[in-house]
Amino acid sequence: MSTIKLTSQKYVTQLLLVDDLGTGACFRSLDFGATWAAVSKMPSLTVNSVSFPSPSLGVACGAAGIYRTTDGGMTWATVATTGVGFNDIVLLPSGIGWCVGGSAVVLQTKDGGVTWAAPSGTLPSIGTTNLTGVAAANDKVAWIVGAVYSGNTVIINTTDGGATFARQGATYTMPLGTVACWDTQNVIVSCSTLDSSGRYSLNGGSTWNDMSGLSGVYGGYGVHGSLLAPTATLRVMAVSALGANVSTLYRSTNKGLNWSAVTALPTGYQVNNMVARGNVGYLNAGIGAYNGPNVYYTTTDGFATLQPAVAPYVGYSPRLALATGWSVLGPSLDLEVA
Repeated sequence: MSTIKLTSQKYVTQLLLVDDLGTGACFRSLDFGATWAAVSKMPSLTVNSVSFPSPSLGVACGAAGIYRTTDGGMTWATVATTGVGFNDIVLLPSGIGWCVGGSAVVLQTKDGGVTWAAPSGTLPSIGTTNLTGVAAANDKVAWIVGAVYSGNTVIINTTDGGATFARQGATYTMPLGTVACWDTQNVIVSCSTLDSSGRYSLNGGSTWNDMSGLSGVYGGYGVHGSLLAPTATLRVMAVSALGANVSTLYRSTNKGLNWSAVTALPTGYQVNNMVARGNVGYLNAGIGAYNGPNVYYTTTDGFATLQPAVAPYVGYSPRLALATGWSVLGPSLDLEVA
């Protein structure tokens, strides 16, 4: 006689919300924002970026260092510190990750965020440029963006996991805030000022196209935040009117070639952060971009429309993290087979 163990499974999507200005408070949702539960505070009161490649493993960075959790955000430990603040962090399921910050600091991890060190390759000459964003397509290909150095925007690309680096977009002159990539060829960068809308590339950064000439993104608008694509072709971003606290969501259904306005937030609110899986998404927005109180919305159609969501936190501008899909083991049943 033999025994077969049958185990039921359910799929859970985790959202983690971290206050990035003043409290370090953390909240977790396992039902995409329908309900929230408070978890342990971050070691730092200022958090700039959070990345979760799995249900349990996550990393975050802020003014004081890099932090790591192995229990889904319930507790956090400091794993790296530096004299300059960190601005953005990404960790892949493979354990490869990147973190960037002030004074041209770039750190890499190859063990799931346990240790962090400078990559083996030498960065292009960028002085002490403030690096503001990082995105990784896979273990080998990543982009790093930042402020202007020697008259040109800093866009740095590696295609060999950090062994070598090269600058891209040499003719662009606007400071950048964020970068997002969907694969090794499709990447978009957004400006950190509201007088230009950013650029996109469909060939791995060999050439860049200015989004200011695209439908709906022109005339005193700037990209306030960009979102990883819910689908292979869909892009979603928020732009804020220059000199006004107004955000509009723009969608592209052809990898960034054309954009159209789909949703405007209430007057006075600007998008802080957006996350999505499939066509299901979640965003928060605050008055004056980075000030409270916040409002929250969900979507089930790729941000074509928004529905008000539960507000887990009333404060400044929480950062949102989205864990990748995973299976949660349920009750098991042993069957004896003759």
